[in-house]
Amino acid sequence: MAASETSEGGSGFKRTAGKQLYDMTEHELVSEILFGSARLYEFFGFVMTDVHGLKAADGWEYVFLGNIPRTDLGLSRLGQPGDIDLLIIPHQGNKFHLGKAAAIEIKRLSLKAPRWNKSTDRLGITQANGLLEAGFPYVGILHLIVHDRGPDENHKPMMAARVVDQDGTMEIEVTGPH
Repeated sequence: MAASETSEGGSGFKRTAGKQLYDMTEHELVSEILFGSARLYEFFGFVMTDVHGLKAADGWEYVFLGNIPRTDLGLSRLGQPGDIDLLIIPHQGNKFHLGKAAAIEIKRLSLKAPRWNKSTDRLGITQANGLLEAGFPYVGILHLIVHDRGPDENHKPMMAARVVDQDGTMEIEVTGPH
């Protein structure tokens, strides 16, 4: 599948194959988190379990929804954010606990030339405050920092050190490219 082709995900999301994270649109990035990144999916489950103490052993599970237009939830189209990037709703059997739901704003910081030093300080704060104002009980911001290869002068050769005697003398050798 070419980098520009997409395939349909299980719930209507388009999954982008072969694209780098820094080249994805926000919706593609959220879809990649939901369907292409088991580690982040597990991370969100871990965070929710830690916040609420709702353990899988006790029958708790989570529904993960993404890219939800605010109007689909009955919210005014004029507020911030325009969509909910990730909504996590705990449930036990067929009973959903909306009072324990978490809304997550996802912001990607793409480090590319010429702005290698871009800051994440305030990225997503307005949207997260909008989620709180909309009534979500738990709100978070996930900053994903992705980067292009970068200037060669920023790369250092990989090295390995080995202790060669009881006095702590070490041999250091270059083991890989920049």
